[in-house]
Amino acid sequence: MLRLMIPTAIAILALQLTTSMPADIPQGAVVRIAVIGGPRISARFFGMADDSIILSTRAGTVRVSRLAIDSIWTRHRPIGPHVLRDAWGGALLGVAIELIRSTRLACHDVHGILAAPACRLTFGELGRGAATGAGIGGAIGFVIGAASPVWKRRFPSVLTEQPE
Repeated sequence: MLRLMIPTAIAILALQLTTSMPADIPQGAVVRIAVIGGPRISARFFGMADDSIILSTRAGTVRVSRLAIDSIWTRHRPIGPHVLRDAWGGALLGVAIELIRSTRLACHDVHGILAAPACRLTFGELGRGAATGAGIGGAIGFVIGAASPVWKRRFPSVLTEQPE
């Protein structure tokens, strides 16, 4: 078992020494850093100094050596895609509701054996329904996007698993 662990540890160390740390993490971004053989640290990214990363935690600032880092994850809140998807869905639902309302409320019977009911529907009503549905759907998408963060692995760049 020890023969298997030593080459694996050497390979991980070599990967970390050759893989560059992500330099594009904005200051203040929420990060999770898994330390080799240690805890996972959740904090705000403060900056980089020499071969360590400086984090801002509730207890103060923490320096983590680059060699001790197993992985770095950053938190993202994908609000835009949720808003767009839900606004489109809301607009379609609003149009469908207006179509249903127009056939039930604006129709009146035409007398005759083969006559179809006469219904009135304007494009303004469809537009109003689409705009109302898009507004409500977009608001719901905003809330969902803000409430459900997504974690992206930044170091090493190979995606294998998501943190808990």
